[in-house]
Amino acid sequence: MECNHRINNFEKAMQELENIKSQSKSELPTGTVRCNGCTLCCHGDAIRLLPEDDVTQYKTVPHDHFKDELMLAHKENGDCVYLSDGGCSIHTSKPQMCREMDCRRLARTVKKKDLKRYNLPLSVWNKGRQMIGRSF
Repeated sequence: MECNHRINNFEKAMQELENIKSQSKSELPTGTVRCNGCTLCCHGDAIRLLPEDDVTQYKTVPHDHFKDELMLAHKENGDCVYLSDGGCSIHTSKPQMCREMDCRRLARTVKKKDLKRYNLPLSVWNKGRQMIGRSF
């Protein structure tokens, strides 16, 4: 199933990003990304709930690839269940992984040639490059 494969790879990429975040040549200030209505990272997500998250506040399903872990539920098309026509319907109370997502960091820490390896969308990577004002 394409969606499950994409979710698994997204989660692996996010873990690797956490491991190499400190290797980024210039740190980005957290919480400063201005999405301006962009929801590219909300499609085919695998948002694992972390200990900081109150799991009772979210619609969850067992994580496909992490035993005894929960993730946000998905619509049939693979989009986050909280993604609405107007954007994130739980923006003010979104889980930790959502709060930390920054396409700029993704663009700085994952090489374009590795996107297929993680099955990450080129559109999110390109958006990150655009936002940091670089052309690679």
